[in-house]
Amino acid sequence: MYLFPRLEMSYDGPLRCYQDQEIGSYINPSYNSTDCEKIISNIIENPEPEIIVSSNPGTHSIKITGLQGNCTYELLDLKGVRMMKGQVTGNNIIQTKGLTKGLYLLRLTNTHMNIISKLIMN
Repeated sequence: MYLFPRLEMSYDGPLRCYQDQEIGSYINPSYNSTDCEKIISNIIENPEPEIIVSSNPGTHSIKITGLQGNCTYELLDLKGVRMMKGQVTGNNIIQTKGLTKGLYLLRLTNTHMNIISKLIMN
C-alpha cells in the first residue's frame, strides 16, 4: 500500500487515518468516517491454532493435537470406504489396532472446519 500518489498519479490505496503524538490525528475525508475506530482491518484477533495429525505405528494410534472443542472424525481408505468413525475432543488419540498397512485419509469436521489429512499406517 502506498500512502501517497505514485509518479503516474495512481493509488494503491490512500491513507485512511493516522495518529501519533507529533502530528495528532488525521482522518481522510474521502472515507466519510469520523474516527479511526470504525475502520475495519483484516486482522484475525484469535487465530485458530495449528492442528497436527500424526500416526504412531508402535502404538497403533493417531494423535491429534490443537483441536478446539468437539470434532467428528472419519478414517477412509483410498477407495473412500469408511474404516472408522467417531468423536474427538482437544488433544486426543484414536486407536487404530486392526487396520491393515497402507495409506488412509482422516477427515476432521465440525461447524468451523473441514480438514483432510493423509496418513501412512505401517
